[in-house]
Amino acid sequence: MKDEIKIYDLPDVENHSFFYYRLSVEWQDQITMHQHDSWEVMCIISGRGTRMIGDTVEHFEKGEVVLIPPSMPHDWRFDSTNTKIEHALVSFSHEFLLRCIALFPELRDRMKGIEYPTHALRLYNSENIRRTLMDMDKEDDYQRLLMLLKLIPEVFSHSSAVCVGSPFRLNKDSERMKEVYAYVMRNFHREITLDDIASTLGMGRSSFCVFFKRCYGASFFDFLTKYRIDMACNLLVHSESDVSEICFSVGFNDVPHFNRVFKKYIGQTPREYRKANIEHLT
Repeated sequence: MKDEIKIYDLPDVENHSFFYYRLSVEWQDQITMHQHDSWEVMCIISGRGTRMIGDTVEHFEKGEVVLIPPSMPHDWRFDSTNTKIEHALVSFSHEFLLRCIALFPELRDRMKGIEYPTHALRLYNSENIRRTLMDMDKEDDYQRLLMLLKLIPEVFSHSSAVCVGSPFRLNKDSERMKEVYAYVMRNFHREITLDDIASTLGMGRSSFCVFFKRCYGASFFDFLTKYRIDMACNLLVHSESDVSEICFSVGFNDVPHFNRVFKKYIGQTPREYRKANIEHLT
């Protein structure tokens, strides 16, 4: 089954020039693949999992702040180990941004020379942005607008940011790669064969292998193994499951093989990785 991208507009545009919410949800109420013609600043207050933004699939943790450009597909898949998931976001159109800059010379001066990113960005050292997004929940719409006007130049001029998603080129290959990423996110914990993934795209095994290597630069199983190891790293640090449980939960079916592959990719055994990273966190 293909993941459909839901397209929606900002709600109640007649009475609101931007959209804000802070929301707590159960882990099974996932934020499915969607896109909208507006900027989004998203803060994860609690919870962790895997996000897909544009062409990139990565883990996310509580505390991170992400800026997503208009019309870039994205979703957030929370881990089932989470007991509470809470996030806050503010979303506004590019037209709103340009009108504010044209109307307020003070904002125009702050935004002068700033280039609008075409990639999604994770903003590091962003405690003030995170705090503002959380505090907006306590205010009325007028106060939220004032806070947003203060937030905009800080977000777009943030000096510590890394790319966490690039736009897909609008071609058939890109659409197919989105389907591959979504399929792996749903099924990495079980056995995936070339026939499984190729049939999802309506391709033969050989054609799929050539297609994936051309688009990704490595084989499908290299990509799948790396994704599973990334998921294992997350569970080693953030769960109390033993190594054998984690091995099977991320799609490996043999613990010694899992240990060898993990050390090949990470340079440490799973137990060494867990010990080093838990000590770092404490």
